[in-house]
Amino acid sequence: MKRIFAFGNILIGLMIIAITLIIIYLPNYNILEFLNENLIFYVVFLLISGVLGLILNQKFILYVSFGCAFMLTLFLKYNSNTDLKLPKPNNQPTLGLTHINLSSVTSGNVLERMAKDKSNDVISFQEVTPDWDDILKEIFLDSFPFYFMEEKLDYQGKAFFSKHRFIVQPDIPLNNNFAKFIILEKGKEKYHLISTYLTPPLNEKDKSVNEKELMDLTGKMIEIPNAAFVFGELNRVYWAKPIIQFRKKSLLMNSRRNVQLSFKTSYNHIFYTGDMECYHFEDIFDDDNLSIGCRGLYQKKKLIVKSNRKGTNED
Repeated sequence: MKRIFAFGNILIGLMIIAITLIIIYLPNYNILEFLNENLIFYVVFLLISGVLGLILNQKFILYVSFGCAFMLTLFLKYNSNTDLKLPKPNNQPTLGLTHINLSSVTSGNVLERMAKDKSNDVISFQEVTPDWDDILKEIFLDSFPFYFMEEKLDYQGKAFFSKHRFIVQPDIPLNNNFAKFIILEKGKEKYHLISTYLTPPLNEKDKSVNEKELMDLTGKMIEIPNAAFVFGELNRVYWAKPIIQFRKKSLLMNSRRNVQLSFKTSYNHIFYTGDMECYHFEDIFDDDNLSIGCRGLYQKKKLIVKSNRKGTNED
């Protein structure tokens, strides 16, 4: 009986190791897609499994569970914002950027609070339908006099409200989709802002489309100089392999520092070039505690490390 019990522990441990390695190196397997999307809960399961191994004196389960939890924690941290400490304000040019998905907004109260927040320089909206035209203008025009709205009946409607002038650029084609591109002028600085809503990967066909859109976006980002931001609904978790590849090829940093302990995974992200640094990032919730977007505060780095990106690297 003891041999059977020991063999069962070894089998469970090997399964834990196999699942962990697949999540890290082969995360696109459909059978583990749900587990990969809710990876934080798998880490919690491993911690509980390790504690049970300690209580029951099952050292193999103990070491495997804690070891795999440690590997996954490093994996999540490596692909998030890697700054161990938040940068302190350095008196360099700053940018306050907020992204909101209007399909999740159920009340205008949270929008009114954003309009009063002095740290916001520009607010980007997605899923903008004609119903929102008068509401957004009424709330934001007094504080954000520069705006662009492109209402649509589908999820591709977009809008920008800004305290500073900006120039609308030609849309960036992404397969059969597109991203909205503006250049914001704040003082002597120019910021390249790209708002995108990628196809949700609900099936194999849509998953391929989503990855193709990310590839097209990568090609465009390589051409854009520094002080660039990509944000919106990418409909992937930040540790998904296509997002990791997109960030590495585009040399973009991740604003998000942690993972929400929630079954409703965050698909909204703000990525930025390495000449900037994020000194504050938060998810935005409505009055019902539902996530409706995110906000980041950014500043120029004092010391700019030369990179392979096109454009100048100046303070």
